[in-house]
Amino acid sequence: MKSALDIKEGEPVLVKKDDGSVVHTVATSDPWQLGDGTWVVKLKGFSGGYSLARVTPLAGTPGEEVAIEPEGPKPGQIPLTVSIESKMFADWIAGNLRDIEHTQLLMAQPLTDDPNMLQPQLAEVEAWFERANALFADAKNFYYLAKRESLVARQDGLTDLDRESMQKGAVSNQRRVMDTLEGIVESIKSRLMLGMNLRKAFAAETTKDRP
Repeated sequence: MKSALDIKEGEPVLVKKDDGSVVHTVATSDPWQLGDGTWVVKLKGFSGGYSLARVTPLAGTPGEEVAIEPEGPKPGQIPLTVSIESKMFADWIAGNLRDIEHTQLLMAQPLTDDPNMLQPQLAEVEAWFERANALFADAKNFYYLAKRESLVARQDGLTDLDRESMQKGAVSNQRRVMDTLEGIVESIKSRLMLGMNLRKAFAAETTKDRP
């Protein structure tokens, strides 16, 4: 049986899609290897490089779709196309998601206009600043690691724009988490600055109202 690594440009293949269905299409490039060791190939009707783990050489009519039962990974099993760095990132997300969501909810609450409640509210926000900053630093590290491992080597038939698009797609999750945490950190800074100004304004009003 022909190996997926032997696929040549223009040959028909069988591709397993994310929804579990299978479609016949045509390879528009020879396979190549990403920086993390994953083998991919360009396919007609699909953007970027598609993992060879889902591609099977098969003669047939391109475009014919066949439904099959999805085959998810067994409990505790890491797919072969997932790198160690990606597994570490997924574990990190699972372990810190509650804190990330908490800080998002905290920032969604408007500052109170009650002078007696403002200080406790600001104290809670400030207490989460170091934690959010640490999470942001971790997220940046994961992003740069993923960016490095998803570098695509220069080769014939692959433009710089193709390489850039493939890299951006490979690190989209890490970039989204990093941007989210950066926004949280900046929001906390703005919230604390606004709180200080409100406290000064409340203090000024209190002094003004004194006989």
